[in-house]
Amino acid sequence: MTDKIDISPEAVATLLEERERIDADFADEIKRRGGTLTELVNLAIARRTTAVLRAMAEERDEAMATVEGMITRMRALRDAQDAVRGFADEVKQAEGEAAIAAAHASGFAEALQLPQLHSSFQNAVAAWMEECFGAVIAADVTERNHRFLEEALELVQANGTTRGEALQLVDYVYDRPAGEVGQEIGGVMVTLAALCEAVRLNMEVYGDIELKRCWDKIEKIRAKQAAKPRHGPLPEAPATVTVPVEPTLGLLMSMAIRMDHALGHPGYYDASPDSMLFDPHGPSHAQRVKCMLSEMRQVHEEIVGTGFYKPKKEDDYRSLIPNDALVPKDPQR
Repeated sequence: MTDKIDISPEAVATLLEERERIDADFADEIKRRGGTLTELVNLAIARRTTAVLRAMAEERDEAMATVEGMITRMRALRDAQDAVRGFADEVKQAEGEAAIAAAHASGFAEALQLPQLHSSFQNAVAAWMEECFGAVIAADVTERNHRFLEEALELVQANGTTRGEALQLVDYVYDRPAGEVGQEIGGVMVTLAALCEAVRLNMEVYGDIELKRCWDKIEKIRAKQAAKPRHGPLPEAPATVTVPVEPTLGLLMSMAIRMDHALGHPGYYDASPDSMLFDPHGPSHAQRVKCMLSEMRQVHEEIVGTGFYKPKKEDDYRSLIPNDALVPKDPQR
């Protein structure tokens, strides 16, 4: 394999110097001997070759300098483009921070108009609770649990949490042992502050604003409290229909037909001697109706509260339902 030729500027310069030295020695020798025409021609060719090589070397150096200059300018242009993009990102960030600052300023402006009732927010809320509801309701831990859970769910719903996600978390929490109240309060405070930071809202400002709104609507809140169900966690009574405590026969028959549509066809279960549909020794149609009416009366007693069911036993009965036995509500019925 042929060795690579070194064409670096230093190598070319060395080669030219060596060639010039040889040419000078050759010219001196020709002059000393009184050189021939051929020798003089060869000397001229050698000198011309040396001049051409030197010119080529100079052109090469100029070309390399030009290329290096272009590379430098391209790098400078790339740096400038990066700087422009960085500036655009900074502008967008500044616009976002300005919008957040404006929202906070609006909230602080409202907060400045709030009455300074107590030295702490908790004490201020306690004063409002006692004024609005009285000491008994204010100290009802079950009621306070329900209202806190309601507001917490409304907050995460407003931030995009779905019903399914919330129900998954309910199962996850209640499948574990209960925690210590003080520690869980700390966890609520920390996670609420972290959430407020994530959505760029000041929890203290909006807490003060909401407390002022509660003072302004105290009569409306009292009326809502007076109308809420006495038992259960819901803040408002669910939609209801009027159901007689003593059911009519028509109601019971309607319920029976809902369970077995064939009961709505008189004589359907009465087998003829040559019928292969039903056992001729089995219960007659009338017997089936009588039995179903008795069962529907028991179901009706559960609905109106005269059976086994009591609201305080809701969780006990729900715990008896296997997870794979839950049937979703039919919106068409």
